[in-house]
Amino acid sequence: MFSKRDKYALILSTLLLVGCNGSSSESTTTIPTETPTETPVEVPVEKDKTFSSVEGFDKYIAENGEIKEDQTITLDLADGETYVLNKDLTIKGNLIIK
Repeated sequence: MFSKRDKYALILSTLLLVGCNGSSSESTTTIPTETPTETPVEVPVEKDKTFSSVEGFDKYIAENGEIKEDQTITLDLADGETYVLNKDLTIKGNLIIK
């Protein structure tokens, strides 16, 4: 079978091949780095906002979905104009429709 010397040579050559991974000495090894986690950026809340058109108010509701605490949103409708809320809206602050 194999002598002790042959087994030792086989183990060393296997380790050498695994260590080199078949690459030349000129190749560079890259170590994967952890991707940095992004810190959330808080968007400043406009305290008072007035809309004179239903379209502008609807767009604001679609983008934000809520009126935050300490915030007042006013929808100033023209005489005879009505407004129908067709979206979910959470009101934690103030909503004025006049």
